[in-house]
Amino acid sequence: MAALLCIPGLIAVVYMAAQSINDPSAPTGLLWLNLVVAVVEVVLVATGAPLLFQRKTAGRRIIAVTGIVVALQSLSASAQAALTGARLTMHSPRWSTVFIIAPLTAVAAVAAVITALHSSTARWCLPGVRPPSAPDLAHLAKSP
Repeated sequence: MAALLCIPGLIAVVYMAAQSINDPSAPTGLLWLNLVVAVVEVVLVATGAPLLFQRKTAGRRIIAVTGIVVALQSLSASAQAALTGARLTMHSPRWSTVFIIAPLTAVAAVAAVITALHSSTARWCLPGVRPPSAPDLAHLAKSP
């Protein structure tokens, strides 16, 4: 499920934000805000995914809303770094988080939103609806 693919990227963002807070030139308030938002996003994705696996509409809604927030936050990482004057050297862990991990997390979040809002997911969450059973192919195994 695409929603679960957001979690590793969010954990990387949480880790990098926690590491960056000790930097005296870092915008501490913005880092704390991103840290808290990312932790809440991890909790919501980890809550919504099992609910969706259980065919609950609440899980579908949680994943859709949280996915939008994850995508926006992840896409804004490079803008936040540029606007705050972050010192990012190429191929450093911070650079990798901002310019590789965060955009990939945004892609996974957009995929989660699309799949959560898709009409087939809505039908799948309806009570009493079960997936179609596999066709009976036993007659094909018999030799003539």
